[in-house]
This record gives sequence, structure tokens and C-alpha cells, in this order.
Amino acid sequence: EYIPYGEKWLQYSLRRIRERKRNIFLLARSLIES
Repeated sequence: EYIPYGEKWLQYSLRRIRERKRNIFLLARSLIES
């Protein structure tokens, strides 16, 4: 797994967390609608 470092580490981590939250939201919504 890619481990970010340096100045972009924080931005990269926040983006990954945000994407993961969105993916979880989309998954939950698809389960509810099905």
C-alpha cells in the first residue's frame, strides 16, 4: 500500500478519508434502495 509522506501527506489522507466516507454513503444508499 502506498504510504504518503512530505507536504502532501495530510491532503492525501484527508482526500482518502473523504472518498471512503462517500463510498460508504453510496453503498448504504444502494442497500437501502434495493
